[in-house]
Order: sequence, then structure tokens, then C-alpha cells
Amino acid sequence: MQPQQINKVKKSKGSVIGQNHGTINNFPEGILENMLKRIELLEQKL
Repeated sequence: MQPQQINKVKKSKGSVIGQNHGTINNFPEGILENMLKRIELLEQKL
């Protein structure tokens, strides 16, 4: 693949991730925040 084609693939993957997780803008941080919230809720139940 040529560099231009690789860039297009990376961009398209990024946009798909953004659509799937609507409210999460910063992908890694958003997932960690959601995990923390879930853990906190579980701790409250225990």
C-alpha cells in the first residue's frame, strides 16, 4: 500500500470509532472513565 492509502484507512477507522461511541470523544480516556464508573457502582452494591 502507498502512504496515501494507509492514511485513508486510518482516518476511516477513526471516524467509525467516533460514531460507535458517540459521547466518548477521547477514545482511551473515555473507556477508562466508563470502567471507573462501573467499578464504583459495583462497589456500592457490594
